[in-house]
Amino acid sequence: MVAQPLGVAQPSGVARQSGGARQSGGARQSALARQLAEIRDYAAKRNRMGNPEIAFFLAGPGFGAAAFAPHDFSRLPPDEVRRVYQELSEKFRAAVPVEMQTDDVESMGWRNRLFAALVGQQGEAVSEQILSGLSPEYFIRIE
Repeated sequence: MVAQPLGVAQPSGVARQSGGARQSGGARQSALARQLAEIRDYAAKRNRMGNPEIAFFLAGPGFGAAAFAPHDFSRLPPDEVRRVYQELSEKFRAAVPVEMQTDDVESMGWRNRLFAALVGQQGEAVSEQILSGLSPEYFIRIE
């Protein structure tokens, strides 16, 4: 899924899709509704390790699947989808430390906190069970 992070407002006006096609405001709203529904659906699911399929990095208990659960994005009019998106964005920004709202691979602290969150082992050795679930390409990227 390719989506704007919740903390980033989508541009207004006409946007370009891949391939150079123009996309109207209504089509963007429809895409936003689909993306929000996908986040809602996957945030409610668990992976083989029993962890949420989608978790919001360092959000804590103030923001998560429950924020998306009550919304049927496919049935909301575009202006309501946008209002809910803005509301969720504000909740996300309030729940996540500012320095962690943007991916910063140059920051050792950010990388370390992300790695610890991904493996769920703060300060412990990484288990074979976790390592076996990572593809070699992914594991190489953790520095």
